[in-house]
Formats: sequence, structure tokens, C-alpha cells
Amino acid sequence: MTETKGSILIPTAAALIGALIGGGFTACSANIAADSQRDMQQTQFQQEQSRLLREKRAPYYAAYDAAVNTFATQMQTRYECESNKAPTCRYSLENVQSARYELQRAINEIHIYGSQSMREAVERVRNTMPTSLTGLTGYVQVGPVDAERFREELTRVRSVICFDVSPDVRGCPAPSS
Repeated sequence: MTETKGSILIPTAAALIGALIGGGFTACSANIAADSQRDMQQTQFQQEQSRLLREKRAPYYAAYDAAVNTFATQMQTRYECESNKAPTCRYSLENVQSARYELQRAINEIHIYGSQSMREAVERVRNTMPTSLTGLTGYVQVGPVDAERFREELTRVRSVICFDVSPDVRGCPAPSS
């Protein structure tokens, strides 16, 4: 009878140990699969958030690019006309003011929606142009646009725009320092 107990006990114990080991491996595999699934979902979420942010920024960056070019052109034309006092030179103060307001609106939107890099690049572009504050007369102060620095800084802005709104940045020009 003792032999019968032993013959039943050993296989039963082996079966229980096997079941525990198998269950442990199953639990471990399930845990690894769950971690993998969670990591994949996290990656998809981050990619989607990145896509949405790029799409959100794109129109504001485009509006800034257009506004800064228009304002610089208007200011340069006004400066040249007033400096040369050429009777045939014409510009519209309304156009200058309108360009100034559009640029300020675009800058405000960059401060809300733009990246830190874009805000810094916009500030560097701003430093190449005459101040856009009005004097007591209500006219925008007149001064020259530093055309060379303006082009350099605008190139940097466009590099930041590419990095901030392009899904594939491999074609973006490296920002120069």
C-alpha cells in the first residue's frame, strides 16, 4: 500500500510542478505580450499627437511667412521713398499699417501655437527690421530693413518650419547658427 501512495504521489507532484512552471511561463508570456501591446499603443498615440501638432502649426507658420515678407517689403519701400524723397515713389501708409497688423497677429499666433525654436527664430527675424511700434503721430517708425540679415534669419525660420511641420524631416535644411 505504501508503494501505491508513492507511485501516486510522485507523478501527482510532478504534474503539479509542471503545471506551476507552465502557468508561470504562460503568465510571463502574457505579461510580455501586454507590455508589447501597450508600447505599440503608446507609439501610435505619440505619432498621432505629433501629426495633429504639425497640422495645427502649419497654417500659422504659413501665415507668419507671408506676413513677415509683406511687412518687410512695405517697410523697405516706405523707407526708400521717404529717404530719397522721390516724387514718383509711391507707397500706401494704409498698406504699411495693414501689413504691420497682419504681422503682429501672425507673431501672436506663433507665440500660442509655435515651438520654442520657432518663437526664437521669429524674434531673430524681428530684430532685422525697424521697430513696428507707432510714435505719437500714429505712424510706424521708419528705418531700413537689414535685407541681408533678414534673408539669413528668414532662411532659419523656414528651416524651423520644415522641422516643425514636415512628417519626414530628412529633406529639411539644417538650421544654421
